[in-house]
Amino acid sequence: MFWPLLLLALPGVFYLWSVHSSGLPIYVPVLWPNSYYNTRYGLAVLPLLALAAAALVAVVPPRGAAVVAALVMAAGAGYWLAHPGPEHWVTWAESRANSEARRAWMREASAFLGPRYVRGSGIVTSGGDDLAGIYREIGIPLRETFGICNGLPWIATLRRPDLWLWQEWAVVERGDKVDAAIHLAATEGIRYELELSIAKKFEPVIDLYHRAGDAHKPPQ
Repeated sequence: MFWPLLLLALPGVFYLWSVHSSGLPIYVPVLWPNSYYNTRYGLAVLPLLALAAAALVAVVPPRGAAVVAALVMAAGAGYWLAHPGPEHWVTWAESRANSEARRAWMREASAFLGPRYVRGSGIVTSGGDDLAGIYREIGIPLRETFGICNGLPWIATLRRPDLWLWQEWAVVERGDKVDAAIHLAATEGIRYELELSIAKKFEPVIDLYHRAGDAHKPPQ
């Protein structure tokens, strides 16, 4: 029994150690600074709690196991039955509170890009999952985007945009590697015009560029 117990205890110990060493802050709304941040890491001890709940039933005599099992289930479900709304679910509340600005620029970007994007024209995009929400909102398949998941071709494009950059649109976080590649392309005569900038508090600036032409090639 020792090794499974140790295995399930390790995630909780790890996060406690991280908080103690200042490597991982966790904020809960009832304590200073009264905000949400990383509360989801509390779920790391959920498997250990499940094992502990089962252990409570296992240690009582078989005659009373059913009663203890019912009490354990009632104790675990009681709070959620009394507070069924998602606003009481701390991990959901954290995601809602910390994504307001992100969801705002996502809606703004998708509303702008949706009616202007021509299927198949391609989008070069910054890495990460946040910008993917724009394409999901519009209904653009990820296969029409070109980003970090494309691996070596994406790296080659960042280094030599004059050779490999062809996408009609660029959706970037200002100052990142894709943004730098767009400006590098401009020195080679590949012009992308800034169509929209979105700035929200505590979020990176999102820039949307549209390809305006290639100084080395005649317009088609």
